[in-house]
Amino acid sequence: MDTTKLRYLAGSFLTAYINLCAMNRESKEPIFVVPMIVNGAFSAELSLKALLAENEIAYGKEHNLLYLFSLLPDDILEEVVLNSWERTPAFRNPDVWINQLCLISDAFEEWRYGYESKHSLIVDINFLQAFAQALSITLHSHYGNAEMKLVETTEDDNEMEKKFQDATDNRKQAAIEHFNKIVKKGSNRK
Repeated sequence: MDTTKLRYLAGSFLTAYINLCAMNRESKEPIFVVPMIVNGAFSAELSLKALLAENEIAYGKEHNLLYLFSLLPDDILEEVVLNSWERTPAFRNPDVWINQLCLISDAFEEWRYGYESKHSLIVDINFLQAFAQALSITLHSHYGNAEMKLVETTEDDNEMEKKFQDATDNRKQAAIEHFNKIVKKGSNRK
C-alpha cells in the first residue's frame, strides 16, 4: 500500500473540512453542514488508516472510527487523545471523550446517507474537528507531510491522447457491461 497517497488524501479531506467549516461560519444558512461532517469524518478515517498502514497493522475494509482507533498502538493512541485534548479542553474527561468518538464513529456513512436514516444524526463539530486535527498532527509528527507533485511528462501529445482515449474506452466498456448485467437481472425477474 502506498501510504504517501493515503496521507495525502487524509490531508486533502481535512483541508476540505476546514474550508467548509469556515464557509459554514460565514454563511447565514448552515448549508455546508453535511459535506463538512462527511469530509471531516473521512479525513479521520483516512488518517487512522494511514497510521495503521505505517505501523503495518491490518484493518480490512473497516470504516468505523472507534474500531480503527482501537487498533492503534498504545503510544500513538495516547498521543492522539492528548493532541485532541489540547484542541478541545471541554473533552478532557475520558468518558466524555470516548462517548464523542462513539457518536462520530460512523459519521462518514451516516451523514453521507443521512436521507435514509431513521434516527437523528448527532455530531459535536468541535470534537470532530479536534479528533481529525489530532490524527493529522500525530500522523505528520511521525511520518512527515505527504505532498503530491505534478510530474513532467516526456510523452508527446499524441501518446497522451491515445492513453486518455484507451482509459476512456475501458471505463466506458466496463460501465456498459455493468449496465447490461443489471438489465439482464431485471428481465430475469419477470
